[in-house]
Amino acid sequence: MDALEIRLKKTIAKYAPLGVEFIAVDSHPDDTRDQVFEKMGRIRATDYRMLLDPKQDVIKRAGARTATEIVILDAERRIRYRGSFDDDFIKPKQEYLGPALDAILQGRDPVPAETKPYGCPFPGFEGLCAFD
Repeated sequence: MDALEIRLKKTIAKYAPLGVEFIAVDSHPDDTRDQVFEKMGRIRATDYRMLLDPKQDVIKRAGARTATEIVILDAERRIRYRGSFDDDFIKPKQEYLGPALDAILQGRDPVPAETKPYGCPFPGFEGLCAFD
């Protein structure tokens, strides 16, 4: 399990009891159901669901482009935050997801409402891999 997965598990443990539902979306067109299930088992991803999106319909509607990009929808299914979990994949100094969830749960707009995602663009999307 990598550092981001550990940070995500801590966030899920904090916010799931407050009614926040976490759903991961795998939008790589070449990923198969069996590959995704194997990966979820390997990283012990038992606290959220995985949606397979090989035609990339879901991420296009959400405006996402990269792996690891986070989109928060409110109770009315409006996009309230889009971007990265925090400011750095390896050594974060500022968290974005938790404060955005706190703001939304308190009826406020998250600030920032959008951040630059880290990660690599899915096939068919333009951009450079943030890890290159």
